[in-house]
Amino acid sequence: ASMHFRRLAITDVRMPNEAAMIRELGGKVLQVHNPDLPTLAEDTARHESERHQLPVDGVIHNDASLDALALEVERVVREVCGAAALSESTHA
Repeated sequence: ASMHFRRLAITDVRMPNEAAMIRELGGKVLQVHNPDLPTLAEDTARHESERHQLPVDGVIHNDASLDALALEVERVVREVCGAAALSESTHA
């Protein structure tokens, strides 16, 4: 039997075609940003996927505690996807 999920998270999107497919399927692309981690300059990227600056629908700031991160995730998901995205039901 197959399961039809209403929501899922893809934890690594590197290529423009991957982001496009997510959006075509009705999804959103969120970036988790930690200001303490360096950003690769295009000329220092070692792999093609590191050279893309993908447009995102929202940014989750990860610059404090785990509790603060959980609140930030909830805030951004509510803002970008709507309150229904945070409901308890995980599959149809």
